[in-house]
Amino acid sequence: MTVYRVIKRNQFAYSPVTSRNGEKLTIALLKGVDEAILSPAYQVFEVNDENELIPEYLFMWFNRWEFDQFARFNSWGSARETFDWTEMCNVQIPIPDIDEQRKFVALYNGLLTNQKT
Repeated sequence: MTVYRVIKRNQFAYSPVTSRNGEKLTIALLKGVDEAILSPAYQVFEVNDENELIPEYLFMWFNRWEFDQFARFNSWGSARETFDWTEMCNVQIPIPDIDEQRKFVALYNGLLTNQKT
């Protein structure tokens, strides 16, 4: 178990490997529990200042079809394409003010609730 990573609430995990995933970048935000273990194949990161960027807003942004297309286009490799950590760090993300982020997150969560109902 020593090779596994610990991921904590509001941290992200993503797999840099984009081949064989269809058109989707594998990325997750831990919400329902305080901690979990994770394969070392995944990269873990978090928002530094939640007063400037809400993790749920960032997760919504990562789940956009356009971001998946961007990640696939910027993946490199022959047998195993990857969108590595360096590429992820270079992504330009438009960040509205915190109140706008809260509105977007509330709207998105409301839509998800309606969809489940």
